Amino acid sequence: MVFVFYFVDIGRQILIFLIFVRVLSSWFNWKNGFIYDTTEWMLQPFRRLIPPVGGVLDISPILLLLVIEFTADLLLSILGSLVG
Repeated sequence: MVFVFYFVDIGRQILIFLIFVRVLSSWFNWKNGFIYDTTEWMLQPFRRLIPPVGGVLDISPILLLLVIEFTADLLLSILGSLVG
């Protein structure tokens, strides 16, 4: 059970890192296929809900980070109570 706890925690950290790299790379017009492919499927639903503001400012990464944090915290608290 402890393995699952650490797996969720490390998975959250990796996803957050990839999203930050994606945001930074968009500022410098640098595209990495792996990072783009890894994050696009998660960002696309949020872009459908809230399109970029003014056609330029995309807040979907912020929403995705909030959802990742909320979900991971919920899972970690449940796993923490099960582990004891």
